[in-house]
Amino acid sequence: MGRLDAAELPQDSMSKRGRVSATEIPGFGPARQVNLREIVYDQLKDAFMVGYFAPGDHLNLRELANRF
Repeated sequence: MGRLDAAELPQDSMSKRGRVSATEIPGFGPARQVNLREIVYDQLKDAFMVGYFAPGDHLNLRELANRF
């Protein structure tokens, strides 16, 4: 995603003192909060999808916790 220069923004999006609200910029909005559980879930899902774990592998919860 490229950076937007002020010249590329519509003039009506400029508020007082030349500031632009993030909600006025296309593609911008409130940041989604991500917790540790979601991060680990996504990493595990990706590992399974690319074949990091072979069928029949025994997964040890303590070893997984140390990896992530």
